[in-house]
Amino acid sequence: MTGTRAGLPRATSLLFAITLVLSSSMIFAWALAEGSGAAQAAAAPAWERQSLPQHSQALLGISGTVDAFSRAGWAVGESGTILRTEDAGATWRNQVSGVTETLNAVSALSAAAAWAVGDGGTILATTDGKTWKLQDSGNQEDLFGVSALDATHVWAVGAEGTILFYDGKTWTRQASDTSQNLRGVAAADAGHVWAAGDLGAIQFSEGAYWRSQASGTANDLRAISAAAGTDSVWACGAGGTIVATSDGTTWGIQASPTRETLSGVSAADGRTVYAAGDAGVILKTTNGTAWTIQESKNCNALQAIKAVQGDRAWAAGRGWIETTDDGGSTWIVRQNNRSISRIASVDAVDAYRAW
Repeated sequence: MTGTRAGLPRATSLLFAITLVLSSSMIFAWALAEGSGAAQAAAAPAWERQSLPQHSQALLGISGTVDAFSRAGWAVGESGTILRTEDAGATWRNQVSGVTETLNAVSALSAAAAWAVGDGGTILATTDGKTWKLQDSGNQEDLFGVSALDATHVWAVGAEGTILFYDGKTWTRQASDTSQNLRGVAAADAGHVWAAGDLGAIQFSEGAYWRSQASGTANDLRAISAAAGTDSVWACGAGGTIVATSDGTTWGIQASPTRETLSGVSAADGRTVYAAGDAGVILKTTNGTAWTIQESKNCNALQAIKAVQGDRAWAAGRGWIETTDDGGSTWIVRQNNRSISRIASVDAVDAYRAW
């Protein structure tokens, strides 16, 4: 695989993110016992129901950080709902957002710093982990995704090709080369950022300027994932569409073994990538190009998948969570709760904890 970039700074904390829509205000988390690798391997994984405050609205986004000093995170959703956890997701408490707009996504840098974005161009930020303040986005378009690399490099994307950038002081609209809705944004570093959206739209930026990249498809793209430290990026979407680039520039359609819509994609590295979608479809490639269908225990739509390591991954959807520890040879149902209407995306802090 070409396009590897050396010398990229490593994050000082592990980040996790999840987007979900819940019908009954519940969050599930899978956590193994902390400690040595041997102790972790000996502990049996299990999904646990996590308590939320009464009358919580449907949740659409979650993010947080788990490191040696903090286990904080946030969940956001309808009617300006913001929930915070300080114990890695075991319990959640309401925080005052000061808005009533739906919040669609949140991205956390630390236990103190995070951004949330939502309908009507809403952007909220906290710098103390407690008090949220509106930031002037200068925009009224709905925002669907946000990605924060550090305090001076934050991107938000949304309706009609909207791309916003935060430099630590102000949000500015960056010129977009598309009018299509952008559904997600993925940053390998500050100079390599991609966004994907409707009708196969791909946008790329090396800094302040965005330009279109030909994806080779007119199908809607639902998800995008970049392999850290490389120029390898995958996007997937309607009709089983998979497009990829190994040099960060030239995209090509990859042969897909399914026509089901793929709503999630996650790269473990520059070669090992998982994708998931409708009818419980799970795909995997171990060379970055050739995809095979894996046996799933689920026939319901999977909205998200997260590769933590090459052999360990999680898939989630309509009240259904599956995990694999052997590269997908065996998928095990960890939670089947039909009261959850849809889990739309999933991420993990490490190989042993996911939300």
